[in-house]
Amino acid sequence: MELALLIITIALVLVVGSALLIGNRVVDRMVHEDSREAEAILAAAAARQGQRTSA
Repeated sequence: MELALLIITIALVLVVGSALLIGNRVVDRMVHEDSREAEAILAAAAARQGQRTSA
């Protein structure tokens, strides 16, 4: 019985850990895409005003 509980506990830790890693990777990708879009919007706005960006 204790062995079964240990195996279940280890399996749950592995599943939750994997889910967190996958979720973190997805969020990082989304944030990176959003920051690229924001940079493009700022660059376009600065170009319209004839200013330079620091990036």
